Amino acid sequence: MKPLWTIEEARRFDQLASEHGVPKLSLMENAGRGAADVIAARYPVAQRILVLAGPGQNGGDGYVVARFLSARGKKVAVMAFGREPTGDAAINRDAWQKLGGTVLDGSTPPRSADLRPYDLLVDALFGTGLDRPLEGALKELTASMRKAEVPTVALDVPSGISAERGRIGDAVRAELTVSFGAAKRGHYEAKAAELVGELEVAFLGADPFLFEPSALVLEADDLRVAPRSRVAHKGQSGRVCIVAGHANTAGAAALVARGA
Repeated sequence: MKPLWTIEEARRFDQLASEHGVPKLSLMENAGRGAADVIAARYPVAQRILVLAGPGQNGGDGYVVARFLSARGKKVAVMAFGREPTGDAAINRDAWQKLGGTVLDGSTPPRSADLRPYDLLVDALFGTGLDRPLEGALKELTASMRKAEVPTVALDVPSGISAERGRIGDAVRAELTVSFGAAKRGHYEAKAAELVGELEVAFLGADPFLFEPSALVLEADDLRVAPRSRVAHKGQSGRVCIVAGHANTAGAAALVARGA
């Protein structure tokens, strides 16, 4: 089973990791490097890549991704949105620029035609830091991204999706989402699932079970049943727990029970 974090649990992990000797700057470095590894493996032929970076920690992750993808020989540019970054995000922005990396001005949102020359877009706008609908220029940006039909990778959470509540308005449609440390609850909300795409988790350099999470994700290996004898009867075949709907949606539960 894998941990499934709330926003507060993600923050708690950062704090506990720091107390265990893994500073937050290292967590950002590990996150960006892990995402770059996943992107390079998933999109090996993508050469022209645009990272859309917000002003917060997710934007900082984006600058790290840009640096590692550039080191792999990719042609990477970063388009910056919002205020000037601070803290660890500013450190990684400065590192990207000192290495000769390009930072484009996102004060005017790009049109779909501006995005089509790229092979891949990386959404590093908000991550877990957004819990309200996208508005104004950023809402226009997501519309342009959809029209451009360029594959998009989201860092942590696609912008427009709450890490806890799922979709909260217009959102980025990702082919691939790289979550940091652990999956987030919002990834599995019904209205968000189709926008998250394939979900991968990047290791951050500290055990994601530094604390007991409030929820877990079941994996196939957790449900694997050992081979049984061809002459076994139900008394030798274990017990079944059915987790199903409420009083008005009992049909699936009844079918599963009859099958068992």
